[in-house]
Amino acid sequence: LEENLMPPPRRRAKQAVERNVVADIAACSEVFAAMGSVAEPVAIASAAFAELAERAWQQGGGGLGDSSASVLAAATRATFEATSQALRERWPLLQSLDEVCGAAPATDTTPSALATASESGGGAMASAVLAALAVLGKRLEPSFSVAAVGAGESPDEAMLAHSRASRAVAVLAEYVEGLPSLANCAPMVEDPTLWVHCCRDSADGSTQALPWALLHEVAVFVIWRPMQDDAMALVPPTQGNIKPSEAVLVAESNAKKLMQLPSTWARYLEDKGGSRLVAVWLACVDATCEAYWKKWDALVDTFENTLKSRASEGSMSDGSIDAGLLNECMQLHSMLHDNISVQFLSCQLHVLQLATRMRESPETPLGRALEEKLRGPDAWCDRLAVPSAEALRGASSLLQGLGPEHVALTTQATKALPLSTAALGKVVGQVRALVTRCCVQPIVTMLSAYAEAHEWVAQSSSDVLPLAGGRSPLPSITAVGEHLFALMPLLERPQEGSHKQVQWLPSILDGIVETVTQKVLNIRQLTPNGAQQLIADLEYLHKVTEALGSDSSGSPSPSAAGGAAAGAAWRLGETLGALGFLAAQQRRQQECAAKGEAFIEAPREGTPAPRRVEKALRAALGLAPAVGLA
Repeated sequence: LEENLMPPPRRRAKQAVERNVVADIAACSEVFAAMGSVAEPVAIASAAFAELAERAWQQGGGGLGDSSASVLAAATRATFEATSQALRERWPLLQSLDEVCGAAPATDTTPSALATASESGGGAMASAVLAALAVLGKRLEPSFSVAAVGAGESPDEAMLAHSRASRAVAVLAEYVEGLPSLANCAPMVEDPTLWVHCCRDSADGSTQALPWALLHEVAVFVIWRPMQDDAMALVPPTQGNIKPSEAVLVAESNAKKLMQLPSTWARYLEDKGGSRLVAVWLACVDATCEAYWKKWDALVDTFENTLKSRASEGSMSDGSIDAGLLNECMQLHSMLHDNISVQFLSCQLHVLQLATRMRESPETPLGRALEEKLRGPDAWCDRLAVPSAEALRGASSLLQGLGPEHVALTTQATKALPLSTAALGKVVGQVRALVTRCCVQPIVTMLSAYAEAHEWVAQSSSDVLPLAGGRSPLPSITAVGEHLFALMPLLERPQEGSHKQVQWLPSILDGIVETVTQKVLNIRQLTPNGAQQLIADLEYLHKVTEALGSDSSGSPSPSAAGGAAAGAAWRLGETLGALGFLAAQQRRQQECAAKGEAFIEAPREGTPAPRRVEKALRAALGLAPAVGLA
């Protein structure tokens, strides 16, 4: 019976919506209410608006299969115009449906009411508008579903990227213009919660006011891609015949230009009407700067290759310092550590100020739609994932509760741009290590034949160099000490006060101690006299590193500089202690063998030497491996 009775009122209700006859829709609503289908008229009205949007899309050129920016913009504009006109003409009819269904317009327009308005229904008007917007989104989505263009793209891919950027900008502009035409309808103005309902996707996601595909294209091609293009144009030069010192100056100038670009990027997004995508903007700034700092690897590699080239060419064969290269490396480090890193801290604050300003910009219909779309960061960050879900969550969390004048803005700024901060720190660390290698490389040359010295297998004291009161260190070892003291004037930095070598000395001592230790571990055989010669060498180096380490401890930051330098001396002393103990055991072993007695190694007191050190020394001295080292 119901199947026979329902079609006539459905047809009449549809005709009433299309012809905008309030009396007819009211009569049909009463019939549906009597049959227990109160929501049927609203569904019919929504379907009518969806059909209207579909016709407008087709008539605007959207059905021609052309996905160019101009065609998509024209079809989108036509859909908005037809929907807004229908809404202006039929809002009394839609309101009459709400009256029949018992929906009353909201009177509370406070922010809290607006934030929770969409939890309950939206009435016929919101349903009709959302139905039309959903049709528009579904028609646009296929045009935005092309796979993203990656780095190293071919010319054809570059053209595709340009086309996608044009489409995203054009369609976004139509949404910026079209949504206000809907939101400014009289009932929407009287009841702001109606627009909130219009902007909220259905629970199952089948009906969307703003399609995810459009937001993804906007995030990639309106926000992120222009940033990438600007930043990559400022990458430090590494090709051609540019001198390292000139490359450093150009790199510094370009880095300063990069840190001025966020203002331009913010204005661009504001001009496009996407201020409420500020969390995406902040995450993309971070990802862009991170990629930029990673490009500095090529500049660092240029210096690395220069160092390797000069070492292989024999320019450091006599152990001399390449003062020119060292100065250029220190210039690069000074620029990054003392200038760029400090300015980047100001850039972090500026970026956060720009983000909070955009976040507090006046609300627009598109802005409200974006807020509703991006509610619940756990969901939308994973769905959008540009530049990454984790980056979006971090940016969204940082902006929560912050305003342009918030007292915590300065302290929170240190948390902004975490990826780029880490990338810049890595570059500074790479250059610091480069300076250290410039200082240590001559030591490597000096000790190239150290492990094969004939003194290690000397059988009598006449085969080694005498010294009043003991043995003399080998010339290659004394050259190490002379090299260290010769480095001091080159490492001076006037702006750091009287202890100018402190910044570099700890890492240099670490590198030298590691180089010497490795050479010691490469010695294959040590006679008792050879062991005594090695002890003399290590004692000399230990005194030098101790002296330099204690000098470092007078620095303004002893825990960072002097402590590290003293640590190098401690590690060398650790090896020296192990060698002294094992050399004594070697002598006892030989004495026991001469007497025909069994040798039992004496227990060692104190901290044991590192495993690799003790194992190598025992092998060279001819001692049995200790328990656990075999």
